[in-house]
Amino acid sequence: MATEKEFKLVEQLLDKTRRRSIAWEPTAKNDEFVSSLGGRVSFILGAWRSTESLTMKDDLDRVLLTVDSDSIPLVSELYAEARRVALKVDESLDSVLDQLGRMDV
Repeated sequence: MATEKEFKLVEQLLDKTRRRSIAWEPTAKNDEFVSSLGGRVSFILGAWRSTESLTMKDDLDRVLLTVDSDSIPLVSELYAEARRVALKVDESLDSVLDQLGRMDV
């Protein structure tokens, strides 16, 4: 069962990700994204089957906590938003829409 602090962490990460205050990058694994906070902790978001998970690691790569979308449903929203940031979905859409807008019909 997730703690109140874990809920708060997910809420704040989601808020900062939506505001683009946190940068997410893809990893070598499909459907996994990473972000670092001040070089002291890193966050890894991943999707496996129908569950998304958030793992927090320290600077020695030790797992400090893991929560998933079964215990905190907002993890799914965080995953979707981080994926959008890491894969630069909005930038790609802007480019495609611009190209389509310039095409002669």
